[in-house]
Amino acid sequence: FTCGRKIVAAMERVAKSGEFRANFHKGGSVTVTDLSKEEKKIALEATKVLGLDIAGVDILRTKTGPKVIEVNSNPGLEGISKASGVDVAAKVIDYLEKRGEKLVK
Repeated sequence: FTCGRKIVAAMERVAKSGEFRANFHKGGSVTVTDLSKEEKKIALEATKVLGLDIAGVDILRTKTGPKVIEVNSNPGLEGISKASGVDVAAKVIDYLEKRGEKLVK
């Protein structure tokens, strides 16, 4: 989960048995994870290229390295907050408040 060119939380998702999608709301399990330097760089670059301030970047870990499979401009907060223990909504609000202050000046 990126916010203002920073990674604020990360999780790993695993699909439930019989399902290929690992989405939290499809019954997938979520756990906190650490990102490699390469994964962090890829996630931040993906949001930058798409011009997004807030995004959920889905990265698949493959034998040939991490691959971006999706970038969500309106990512959900429940799964990432549960998995990471980070109050992601508060991080988003803090970022938007600081951004708003800069625009007013």
